[in-house]
Amino acid sequence: MHKEAERIYRELGTPEGLAYSLANQALLLAGKMGRPREALPLVEEAHRLATEHGLHAVAKQIKPMLDLVRRRQP
Repeated sequence: MHKEAERIYRELGTPEGLAYSLANQALLLAGKMGRPREALPLVEEAHRLATEHGLHAVAKQIKPMLDLVRRRQP
């Protein structure tokens, strides 16, 4: 479901929705599935998108997720 949402947000060019979609996928991968390596590029892209598009509140929400996933890297 998250991959489909990601595809749609990319197609529509909706950076806020895409950032949330990527962050949610990263959270599932890192937290529930124990796959932080796969999660890192997703949450990094989510944070970069939010920052580049001036979505400061979104970037602020995603930053702790980014820090958490980075800490879980082997």
